[in-house]
Amino acid sequence: MSDEIRHPVSFRGASLQTKQTVVVMLTAGVALMLACAGFVLFEVLTFREAMVKNLSTLADIIANNNVAAVQFGERKSAAENLSVLHGESNIEGVWILDAKSAVFADYRRPGKTRLILPPPLDGVDHQFTGDRLMLQKPIHHQGNLIGYVYIESNLDALRARLSQYGLIAAVVLLLAMLVAFLISLRLQ
Repeated sequence: MSDEIRHPVSFRGASLQTKQTVVVMLTAGVALMLACAGFVLFEVLTFREAMVKNLSTLADIIANNNVAAVQFGERKSAAENLSVLHGESNIEGVWILDAKSAVFADYRRPGKTRLILPPPLDGVDHQFTGDRLMLQKPIHHQGNLIGYVYIESNLDALRARLSQYGLIAAVVLLLAMLVAFLISLRLQ
């Protein structure tokens, strides 16, 4: 027996034409995978940035709509204002806090169990965790801090978008590899 490891397909004994085809296919495959990885990374970063911007706008609207409710202690009015969020499938929970960070009013997505208020974000206005985006915004009235809006959002939209990009990238990669294979056969 030989000391060499036997491979079912030996590259060493392959014809020059086969070697060229393999090299062309590998080069095209690696280049396409790197390009796809770059596009996906760019999409993740821009989508996360857009999520923060949209959630920040929503928090500002919630804060502006609840200034009077917080200022005059109208908890029921604040809860009613939050109930309009039922159509937002990405929103898991929203809390309006008073100036002492006590819960003034809250909302949870229908069908979800009561959420526990996450800890405050120190020094930042938003934070991504494994499967959530947390965002907090102050509520001001005439320059005075009277409370906070805290929003917890899921990342389902990001996951769905990544799945779509994965499928598109796989189809494009397969088609491009087929075209590269046909071109390499034609050129030989």
